[in-house]
Amino acid sequence: MTGKLPLNQELLQAIEGLLGQVELIALEADALPDENAFMETIRDAYMKDGDDRDLRARTLLALASYWEGSVMGEASVPQVDEKSEPALIPHDCEMAEPDCLDSPPNNNDGQDVAGENSRSPAIGEQFTQSSAEAQLDSGAKGDEQIDDNPAPTPPLPQSPISLDPIADHAIDQSRSGSEEDDGSTGTTRDAPNSTEAAPDPNPAQPGIETASPPVAEPIVSRSILTNLPNARVGTDYSAALGVEGARILSCSDDGGSGLEWLESEGRVKGKLDNAGDFKLIFQALIGGVRTQIVANLAVIPDPKSLWVSKPSDQSDPYWKPDEAFLEIDSELFCVAASKRGRSHAREGGFRDDDFGMLSLGGGDWHIAVVADGAGSAKRSRRGSKIAVETVLDVLPNLLKTTVSNELEMLVAKHLESPGSVTPALKSILYKSLAQAAFKAAVAIETEAQEHALEATAYYTTLIIGACKRTPHGWFFGCFAIGDGGAALFDLNEKYLMPLTAPDGGEFAGQTRFLQRAEFSAGYEEIAKRIFFDIRQEFTAFALMTDGITDPKFATDVVFANPEHWVDFWVEDLSSQVRLERGNTALREEFLNWMDFWSAGNHDDRTLAILVP
Repeated sequence: MTGKLPLNQELLQAIEGLLGQVELIALEADALPDENAFMETIRDAYMKDGDDRDLRARTLLALASYWEGSVMGEASVPQVDEKSEPALIPHDCEMAEPDCLDSPPNNNDGQDVAGENSRSPAIGEQFTQSSAEAQLDSGAKGDEQIDDNPAPTPPLPQSPISLDPIADHAIDQSRSGSEEDDGSTGTTRDAPNSTEAAPDPNPAQPGIETASPPVAEPIVSRSILTNLPNARVGTDYSAALGVEGARILSCSDDGGSGLEWLESEGRVKGKLDNAGDFKLIFQALIGGVRTQIVANLAVIPDPKSLWVSKPSDQSDPYWKPDEAFLEIDSELFCVAASKRGRSHAREGGFRDDDFGMLSLGGGDWHIAVVADGAGSAKRSRRGSKIAVETVLDVLPNLLKTTVSNELEMLVAKHLESPGSVTPALKSILYKSLAQAAFKAAVAIETEAQEHALEATAYYTTLIIGACKRTPHGWFFGCFAIGDGGAALFDLNEKYLMPLTAPDGGEFAGQTRFLQRAEFSAGYEEIAKRIFFDIRQEFTAFALMTDGITDPKFATDVVFANPEHWVDFWVEDLSSQVRLERGNTALREEFLNWMDFWSAGNHDDRTLAILVP
């Protein structure tokens, strides 16, 4: 205490600070300090005042008694030996006047230790006046008239001060017993009769209020509300509480969230297994004031869990399995899978996508076909199936009769002089791949007429890929109508060749569909849909519908980016699917991967991959 502040303000600061420490210790019941260390702190605070033992010293003593009663469960500190000096204040020291710390000590030795109106303020009283002022106020209240010119303040009685009110009472009793008369009548006090009952060891003294253990009044507390960052169910959660100046003591109620407060990290942590709104309650100190912090936490459910999957109607004449898988172990390892989209599954709808693969044997052609039936066309699932089956039926013979005989010679010339035979290579692919697509469009139109429907009811996209090894390297050819994509990818050289072109409709977001009219524009227009490439080595030849391209390759630019394909292949697909011969878990791995979550992308998914 500096002595620069008004006395009453210093007292309030001492009380607030010490009670705050007591409350802190009470809250942290696991870490009660050594009471001797606490008393030493009080002793040090007192010694800063030297012999000027004003009301501050008495306050500290009263607070020490409060400490003993509220924290250590005792009424007061251990009694002081009568034959020795009290622990903090000697018997032969007087209490200085509150308003004049430098006034001389009074010599009124004849007064009692404690007068009728002289007592230590109890804990919880408002310390707005000094002890002497309280005596004057108390005396004034007993008079019917108040003197406008009161006499000067009488000096305080000489009184040794002890930490222990019981010890003080023992000193009074000892002094009273040593006198021969009672101080009022002059008569000699008779010794008690030995046959009488033993006297009360603590008899009430006239004019003296009996000391009682201090009563701890509740510390003022408050409650504040805050919000924790949102969380997602099934994830590990870690967040700071974010209340400035708060010392978090504990999490008294996790609200059923399962989270814990880690004091060493200053964070709320845990795994959230349930979605919903939770209310967590923390006990804290803010500026020395006990504070309850109520923190709201919103745990967002896994969006995937909100989707339902209803089985499709197997009695439908065009029903197909909700998912399909195929692998062919030949000169190339061919793997393909198709899975019904969530947007169809929640309605119990059908898988509109379709696919197929063929391997004509070592040294011969490998064929892959994927098709995406239009969701708006009521028989699109049938249209995609017709397109795939027709291509697989007619293409092997078309490749044999129009491509195989000339392919080796054309590949050699192309490698010698790139671009010199591009028209010739496109021409043989037009006679094979484009011709197979045209026959698929005719087959769809024929079935539509048989059912008195428009061909638009069977709308579907179509991507055809074929490859063959030659003495000069692998030759790849593609033809496509509609969205989706195909590409040739080499991981080692980070090489990528897109083998399809963007094929939108008249308006943004639209696509084209397989129909006879698409082939009426002539060779030059159709040839724009034909692509080829020649590679000595490659990692994968992939064909996919837009159920894969949209979430994995958001734009045409991304689809043509080799770096993105490296990420897709290494970090995404290969991390979950082991595309190797002899992998008995390949079907499960592939179909599980096809079930990946992508917000807003819930269409059917089909992917065909050919690897060496």
